[in-house]
Amino acid sequence: MMAATTTKPLKPSSSKKRNVIFIHPDLGIGGAERLIIDAAVGLQNLGHRVTIFTSHCDPKHCFEEARDGMKDLLLLS
Repeated sequence: MMAATTTKPLKPSSSKKRNVIFIHPDLGIGGAERLIIDAAVGLQNLGHRVTIFTSHCDPKHCFEEARDGMKDLLLLS
């Protein structure tokens, strides 16, 4: 019989809020884009300021969060 173990949630090493920047060439619909958006939204939910620099983000062909949920999405052309 195996003993049950409990795990404690990881605590951040610092409660200091950070400025985080992601640089990604195209925020279309794809796996890498989903990871960028999920990481950005997760960090925003923790109180960090997140900016995504991209050269292309078509509102008709992107994830909803890229269109409506990101506070700082900067399109560079």
